[in-house]
Amino acid sequence: MFISKQVSGGSQAQRYGANCRRRDSGAEESQWVIFCHSKDSQLNSPAFTLVELLVVMAIVGVLISLLIPAVQTARESARKTQCRNNLKQIGVAILNHVNAQRFFPTGGWGGGWTGDPNLGFDHHQPGGWIYNVLPYLEENVLRVRGLDLSPTDKATALGSVCATALTVFNCPSRRATKLYPNVWPYPSYNVTLGPLVARSDYAICAGDRGTNGLGDQGGPKSFDAAADYPWPDPSRFTGISFVRSQIKPAQVIDGLSKTYSAGEKYLDSEYYESGWDPSDRGHMYSGFAVDNVRLALANDPPKRDQVSVTSETCFGSAHWNSFNVVLCDGSVQDINYLINLSIHRQFANRCDNP
Repeated sequence: MFISKQVSGGSQAQRYGANCRRRDSGAEESQWVIFCHSKDSQLNSPAFTLVELLVVMAIVGVLISLLIPAVQTARESARKTQCRNNLKQIGVAILNHVNAQRFFPTGGWGGGWTGDPNLGFDHHQPGGWIYNVLPYLEENVLRVRGLDLSPTDKATALGSVCATALTVFNCPSRRATKLYPNVWPYPSYNVTLGPLVARSDYAICAGDRGTNGLGDQGGPKSFDAAADYPWPDPSRFTGISFVRSQIKPAQVIDGLSKTYSAGEKYLDSEYYESGWDPSDRGHMYSGFAVDNVRLALANDPPKRDQVSVTSETCFGSAHWNSFNVVLCDGSVQDINYLINLSIHRQFANRCDNP
């Protein structure tokens, strides 16, 4: 360490030993600035022993082990809040659809179909619930893309719709809002799909029955074939949206605050990116399909996403203890995975028919 001191007379410099030197301070010649390096100060400074160093490292390790889970918890809490906000926006959009159209969004025709901007919002619309709430999410430009074009040009335009990802339909705890590989195994009847499509982490509630027609992925093969197509019996469905549905609020006998509208869908966590989960292969603008519909079944309870466990019907999420749903009145609820299955099914059933 160098010590600077201004003194009078050269004799003071000698007191600092041989390591001191004289520098002209720019003032009187009798003034000195003494810079002295003390070797003794180095010899007398304390030092860490190996034991002390190991103790410090152990304490730091413990602090880090405590800090990391806290940070992860805080981040997950923020992501889950964003997920709830997404469902809140979706719930408001569904209610705005109800106010404008007088019924909940239709489920469309089948997974082989994409929404058509020329066919309105009722049972003639082949697109599903996500396509039909677009105008009420300030995405009307997307909803009318392809309007009044020729079938070929419209199919191309609709392909660009299917390749448009929207942040509101992806849970940040699960995956980013981007395009994913299109591995849909069924024909596409009115759209030209590219290699990448948008996907949703949320699904509409079709009820609590296993007979709700989820096995029918394609629907009619053409508009002409739709007239004679054997559409499923609407009485099979107990939810608010299904094949060609037009459920009015008055038909929600149990009450809007006691009936699921939409919620997070379960996925195999191994297939978030690849699209090889059987219920996550298509795009989110399709008609009624396992990609955008969920049920509450006695043999398929809601659960947290797992590796190598698939389900085409149940609700679930990437969150630790629960998943989010929005009720038909627009309120968002946090549902524990251990919810009583009878209660879970009652919330999925708009009228609790036996």
